[in-house]
Amino acid sequence: QTGINENLYYFVPFGLATSKLGKRIKLNSGEPASIAIARDGKTAYVVSQSSSKVIAVTPVDLTTLKAEKPINVSTKPLPTKGYYGQPLAIAIAPDGITAYVADGALNTVTPIDLATDTPGKPISLSGQVGADAIAISTNGAAAYVANQPSSTVTPIDLATNTAEKPIKIGSGWDSGFEAIVTVP
Repeated sequence: QTGINENLYYFVPFGLATSKLGKRIKLNSGEPASIAIARDGKTAYVVSQSSSKVIAVTPVDLTTLKAEKPINVSTKPLPTKGYYGQPLAIAIAPDGITAYVADGALNTVTPIDLATDTPGKPISLSGQVGADAIAISTNGAAAYVANQPSSTVTPIDLATNTAEKPIKIGSGWDSGFEAIVTVP
């Protein structure tokens, strides 16, 4: 048998105070790539991509340690040219209302309404390639997406969900960045 067995992927909580692994929580949505914790600490959002290339976010109730129904973010076919693997990242706005999923294959950022678990219209990253990471400003006005192979950071105005002009920060794969953070 070939292909990925979707039943082998788990989310494992880790107790910082105890330095112990928690109970494995089975994910039915594919290989985990990134995680964000809701502000109230009650829900983890795990972004993953399945072998059938469905990109999903699985809410995990951290009280019951149960995975909830995955939110399908994209079922669009992956491009055959210019595909840079599976960089997927997630960040939650400071108000806790919206999560944003960066998809390096489709070069988009998709907002998700966390109250309804509904994905919004994907935001195009204006021809940039390989969204590897996403961070949201502390005031919630902007998101910043690191595009590793493009060596750029794309600001997104979150009031309009519009990508702005990318900022060049390096030159190609050797620019060495795959993460981005914001500070107050």
